Formats: sequence, C-alpha cells, structure tokens
Amino acid sequence: MSEFFRRRLASYAEHHRDERNSATHYVGIPMIFLAVLIPLAFWSVSIGIFEISIGSLLLTFAAIGWIFLDAGVGLAMLAMIVPLAAGAEWIARSSSTAHALWIAAGLFVAGWIFQLVGHSVFEKRKPAFFDDLAQLFIGPMFIVAKILVLFGLRRDLAALLNGAGEAMNARPARN
Repeated sequence: MSEFFRRRLASYAEHHRDERNSATHYVGIPMIFLAVLIPLAFWSVSIGIFEISIGSLLLTFAAIGWIFLDAGVGLAMLAMIVPLAAGAEWIARSSSTAHALWIAAGLFVAGWIFQLVGHSVFEKRKPAFFDDLAQLFIGPMFIVAKILVLFGLRRDLAALLNGAGEAMNARPARN
C-alpha cells in the first residue's frame, strides 16, 4: 500500500465516521460512476482490432492508478467497476441518445443527493473533496476498502477506516 493512499484513506475516513453516511456512499458513488460512464459510452476508439469506449478506456487508466495505490483494493475496484462499465455500455446502446442521457442525468443528480444527504444529515461535515480534490479518486476506494474489511479480507485497513487516521494524518509526508 502506498503512503499516499494510506494518508488519503485516513483523511477520507475522518470525513466518514457515521455509518449511515457511509451507507449513502455505497449507493451514491456507484450511481455517479454509472452516470458519468453512460455518455462516455457513446464514443469509442479503435485499439488494434478492438473498439473500446472512452469510458472504459478512462476506467482502464483509473484502475491502473488504483492498483498502483493498493493492489488488493485496486483489483477489487476493477472487479466492481467492470459491471458498471458494462451497464453503461448497455444503456448507451439499447436506448436512444436522449433517453440514455436522461438516465445519466437522473443517476448523477440522485447520486449526489445521496452524498450530500449523508454529509449534511448524518455526518454533519462537509465532503472530503471540498478540501482535497484527490479525494474524488479515493472515495470509490474507500467504499471498496470498507467492503473488504467487512468481509475480513483486509484487516490491515480496519484501523484507518475506523478513525485511527488522526495519527496517520499527523505524520510528516515523505519526499
């Protein structure tokens, strides 16, 4: 696990101590992901004999970044985002453009409502990305890390996710 990921995950966890807020993220983050992937599924690029949507291409780069930050969480992320990418492709191909874009807009708005309700009603704290935009990249990893800890697959992350992050945030960053 990279030190960058450890620090960012600890910081993200500090903004997500209330389990009800975290629960809203289990729903909201995938909705936002899917909403962003739907319009990106309309455009594709040729790579050799394969056609790949822009969304799937961008997810490939994101997955490489997630795996670089933490191989276990990154690979679990990959397993969870592949169905979202497939769903986005299916919606974009089986619906009219207008209908698919309405679905994407609805998912996007609903996903952010879940996020904002979680923070304003349950956490009573602003979202982590207000202070650090890199947290938008860490948020999906946080949800996956929490699921892995829940199933006993990543006990090493439990302390970071359960509020032991203050000490981690206080450590000086290495160059």
